[in-house]
Amino acid sequence: MLTRARGQQNIVVNEVKADTVTLVNEAKTEAQRLLIKTDQQVAVMGIEASTMNQSTKAKYDALIQECEAEKANLVAVDAQRQHLYEMNKASAYEELSSGKSTKIVMSGSSGE
Repeated sequence: MLTRARGQQNIVVNEVKADTVTLVNEAKTEAQRLLIKTDQQVAVMGIEASTMNQSTKAKYDALIQECEAEKANLVAVDAQRQHLYEMNKASAYEELSSGKSTKIVMSGSSGE
């Protein structure tokens, strides 16, 4: 009877050991699967981040070039505005000095 009990004990211990080894192996397999999946996701995210960074740099460079082009246009627009101002100023001085369009008002009456 004692031998039979020890035999059954050995059987139960071996079954528990087998179940434990199976659970540990399943956990290791799942952990390895998760590590592989995570590594793949990290690689994809790295590629996406790099692509987004390059895209943003390209947009930035395009905006810088656009600003430089507009800067040249602003100089031309300012030069044109300054020219018109000077022409109007000269015209006003000419009219003022010729007396054609000027009327001097003294004591409420207009002189001609």
